Amino acid sequence: MKIPYITYLEGDVGAAPNESRVWRILYAEIGNPYGVAGLMGNLFAESGLQSNNLQDSYEDFLGYTDTSYTQAVDDGSYSNFPSDSAGFGLAQWTVEDRKTSLLAFANARGCSIADLDMQLAFLCHELETKFPGVLEKLKNASSVREASDYVLVHFEAPADQSESAKARRASYGSVYYDRYGQNNQEDENVAS
Repeated sequence: MKIPYITYLEGDVGAAPNESRVWRILYAEIGNPYGVAGLMGNLFAESGLQSNNLQDSYEDFLGYTDTSYTQAVDDGSYSNFPSDSAGFGLAQWTVEDRKTSLLAFANARGCSIADLDMQLAFLCHELETKFPGVLEKLKNASSVREASDYVLVHFEAPADQSESAKARRASYGSVYYDRYGQNNQEDENVAS
């Protein structure tokens, strides 16, 4: 009994512990609530906005939990982080060159691979240097769906890029837009 042209949320998008911080940092970089919401919806789909998230399908395979994997990477007892093909962190970084860069970024800052602020800084760095087209789209998107679809295809690039995956991720983004984006729109209107 669902209306076909309405996107229904698949499950509850509960509040993540640091989601308002994630919003503020990404908004400072992107400056467009539609773009931030579209990106956050994808990050939620990838990791639940958990910076220590090890891809669920790899936990049994590697014999680690989110916490034990993070600890093993941080203390150097697990050295296969860059090439194990397991998604990790907010954006579920997976491919070797991106995970190598993430690890180097964390090491340069002297922090855990799961440090939220480091991952957000790395994400912004990637957008600026490796994905400037994605950043441009996020800065100029006129809807959450437009931003979300672009992130899905050109930044996250998961195996499932179906219409249902696009709709689901955009619906997550709409939740973040409703929670935070309207305040940013009001702030922009006051400033103009």
